[in-house]
Amino acid sequence: MVGAALKGSRDKIVLSSKSEAKTAPDAVAELDTSLKELGTDHLDIWYMHSRDTVAAIPDELVAVWENAKQQGKIRHIGISTHKPNAIVDRVLAVGKFEVMLSTYSFAIGTANDPAYEKLTAAGVGLVAMKVMAPAARARKPDGPLAALKWVLRDPRFTTAIPSMTDMEQLEMNVRAMAEPFGTADEKLLARLDENIRPLYCRMCNQCSGQCPKGAPHSGDPPLSVLCGFLWAIRPWPGTFPGAAGRGACRALQDCASCQVRCPNGVHVSDRLIRAQELFG
Repeated sequence: MVGAALKGSRDKIVLSSKSEAKTAPDAVAELDTSLKELGTDHLDIWYMHSRDTVAAIPDELVAVWENAKQQGKIRHIGISTHKPNAIVDRVLAVGKFEVMLSTYSFAIGTANDPAYEKLTAAGVGLVAMKVMAPAARARKPDGPLAALKWVLRDPRFTTAIPSMTDMEQLEMNVRAMAEPFGTADEKLLARLDENIRPLYCRMCNQCSGQCPKGAPHSGDPPLSVLCGFLWAIRPWPGTFPGAAGRGACRALQDCASCQVRCPNGVHVSDRLIRAQELFG
């Protein structure tokens, strides 16, 4: 569908795509498929997608992106992540990445600033994603509008990726580009931030405490992702590690209280119980 929409307009836009491939052959194949289906001979940005650890950025894959640029199939090498602080030193050491796509919202605040400052100083472009969360679920449009304005006020970020599924959202996004972030927006987001505190995972990876039953903080999916996805009320692809097996949370059966604590106030046991009710 995107390829059809691009006909006659390809030279007027910046076109990006991404690959979550873990091997060089898979990455090459995915790029060729993207170019074919988009009906273009190059991407302006190609992201190495969802790289949250240093190990997820091997030299083998860096070479694929570098070769694609040398061949003219892409113009800029990008990387996307939810954990910029964890990979920023590797990104800068590689010296090939020109753009980072990173989760950034008022709910995350300044947690990732150390990475953003390093990247900005090195001339790496920044693109913000998931900028509405958790304001996207606010009942009134003022919440998402304020959330987008909060991101757009940051000069470190060149652009942002908001949600846009209908004309109302399109018009709201245009408003966000035209209106300054003001005191009323700041107060609204402060109230929303406090309201979602027990529910919304900031993905800070600072959970403390250990489950006495052995359920891990990290894994597939990690605890933080379960907490975060519950806000959107959508299941993790595949089997939820609930009723049995590795990673099972037994709060529903025999835990009087959860030993895992969130520094931002998320009620972890309540979130996991709710996850099991929905997806277990």
